[in-house]
Amino acid sequence: MKDLEKDYDELSESEIELERLMDEAFDEEDDDKAIELFSSIIRLNPDNIEAYNNRGLYYLRNDELEKAIADFSKVIELDPDDIEAYYTRASVYLRSKETDKEALADFTKIIELSPDDAFAYCFRADFYAQNEETSQQALEDYNKAIELDPEDASAYLYRGRLYSKNKETHKEALFDFNKAIELEPDSSSGYIYRGVLYSQNKSSQDKALSDFNKAIELDPEDAFSSTCREELLRTMRSNKEI
Repeated sequence: MKDLEKDYDELSESEIELERLMDEAFDEEDDDKAIELFSSIIRLNPDNIEAYNNRGLYYLRNDELEKAIADFSKVIELDPDDIEAYYTRASVYLRSKETDKEALADFTKIIELSPDDAFAYCFRADFYAQNEETSQQALEDYNKAIELDPEDASAYLYRGRLYSKNKETHKEALFDFNKAIELEPDSSSGYIYRGVLYSQNKSSQDKALSDFNKAIELDPEDAFSSTCREELLRTMRSNKEI
């Protein structure tokens, strides 16, 4: 205890003020006041990474995206190896198609800093999968993500979605959707996407209906699965009339 008191006594007035402001900022329930407090900390200590990061999170929560990006960029400037800051900034960039390339650059940087980060590969793959020209890069990233984390159901799900775009790889898509369901049997997503795949073939429409029913059972509030089932039932009735 004496050592702690000695350490506190040796703090300068500005350091004591920083400690007080930081404690007050973390306890503050009003977002605007918290932002003001973190701004005061930054004025006293322009290199305070924690203050920039927390102010950025408050800006993000209040949809002040440009200010949030500026704060997370400052965190990265002060600590270029801060992976969490790249993730957070990338999440802001992804909110606008105009900054997709910046998000891609951040995910690539995360992979450079942490080559075994399966999530980063998966996120970057999602970006690549949006464009047919980069679908092969998406596939490579999904493969890497699954290699690094074979228990991640979402990686199989998203790779399956990519495979499902091409009739020649529908078998691979089915394998991935089956694997996603095996890993997360209580998630509706695998059943929905497998149902969509089954619905494209008349001989497997009964399986599609079963999958949509299961998805609705798991998540009754999901409008997409209900819409898919309604469309399938119309198609099945039409096929019987022909």
